[in-house]
Amino acid sequence: MALGYQLKYCLFILAVLAARADAADFRVLNIGDACAGVEAKEAALGSKAIPRNDTPRAYALAFEAKEFGRDLVVLYLCNEGRLSSGTYRLPLEELDNAVKSFRNIHDQLLERYGTPLLDSSPWHVRDATQPATISSQPSEYSTDWSTPRVFAHLMIGHGRKPNGSLGGWKVALVIGPPGPQIKPN
Repeated sequence: MALGYQLKYCLFILAVLAARADAADFRVLNIGDACAGVEAKEAALGSKAIPRNDTPRAYALAFEAKEFGRDLVVLYLCNEGRLSSGTYRLPLEELDNAVKSFRNIHDQLLERYGTPLLDSSPWHVRDATQPATISSQPSEYSTDWSTPRVFAHLMIGHGRKPNGSLGGWKVALVIGPPGPQIKPN
């Protein structure tokens, strides 16, 4: 009987350790964790640092990375040296492809966070056998999740070309601290 108890205890500890390794709020950090050392953690994931000129380095760290099966930019926003929020930004896409990217990430976040708090995506209440209507209104592609650990906001918006002009669409996911806990309908 003691061996059975020890085995169960060991399995429990392994499960906790495995869950913790994969349970960071944003990539390699939890909201509120110190941002020091994030470069090494991202490098270990194969990410490449992107120099940023628009914000002091102490407050923003950006990386070319892979997440959700896609190449994208990961941005850590640090306030007083601690992670205040993180953003995943996909590259510019045509609207049809941006909607597909949004839907793919939306489905993955449904598995991770469960029922959204707010969901204005065009397919959340429609018949699943019908194709989604593709709208050019970015407000139609927005979903929020509120959990005890994080608030997640997924959206599509107009993107900017390198010259600053509008062109194409970008999908972004912002992960921040939790807000008031409101139950989804």
